[in-house]
Amino acid sequence: MAFRRQLTKFWPLARLVHGFKRYLWRNGGLVPNYARRRRAGQSISTAFVESLVNSLLSKRFVKKQSMQWTPKGAHLLLQTQTRVLNSDLVENFRRWYPALSVERQPSGDKLLAA
Repeated sequence: MAFRRQLTKFWPLARLVHGFKRYLWRNGGLVPNYARRRRAGQSISTAFVESLVNSLLSKRFVKKQSMQWTPKGAHLLLQTQTRVLNSDLVENFRRWYPALSVERQPSGDKLLAA
């Protein structure tokens, strides 16, 4: 790196910038295009979801609650919810249990097992 040789006192900054560039190169496809989402009228903030998750988790991890979650249980619940939101859960159930008939209710997101 020519920058490193010329300005050695800036090497830590250059290293961080290079690491950030590498991160963006590897994960750029996962970074949302907020301008496109805004133009399409889609939500660009997840703050309300994060607030709800923090609220639920703080209540469920308190030992004084009659019902509480373990870290493993919370992780599994979040994995399941992610699959529901990504519409992957039905496909997983069809793969795991081919005999199970899963149908969508007229309201949209709720599932019925027959």
